[in-house]
Amino acid sequence: MFEILLTMSTDRPGLFIILIGIFFIIVAWMVIILLYIYINIYLKGICKIVYKDEKRFTRLMEPFDFFYLSILPSAYWKEILNVKFNTSFKAFYGNNVYHKMGDSQLNELLENYPMFFFIHYFFMLSGFLSMFFLFLGYSIDHYF
Repeated sequence: MFEILLTMSTDRPGLFIILIGIFFIIVAWMVIILLYIYINIYLKGICKIVYKDEKRFTRLMEPFDFFYLSILPSAYWKEILNVKFNTSFKAFYGNNVYHKMGDSQLNELLENYPMFFFIHYFFMLSGFLSMFFLFLGYSIDHYF
């Protein structure tokens, strides 16, 4: 198997890079399933912190409810940087905020559920890497 990949990387580098992109797509799907399981396990605690209501969502989450809760780390990345690294940010969101959340809620969420943020950012990273490698492999295969 390793020899096939080695010869493919020298003979058809574009196809090899596309396979790397497909690998990262598979990783992204596995990570989003892991995030779904993680959120369902700790749903009561997360809802208690974020919404101050343990029964806001129920297990097993519906896809739209899961998406709404799973993008929370991306929606608050500036505030998370402010909480974690004490960097100063002005109010970037204005009045159309994803969901109003105080610094104490973010601190508690970061302290109690750090894997929630780690898994989410790992999903984002693998998604971006898959797109990058797919476009790079396609470009190399068709234009060089």
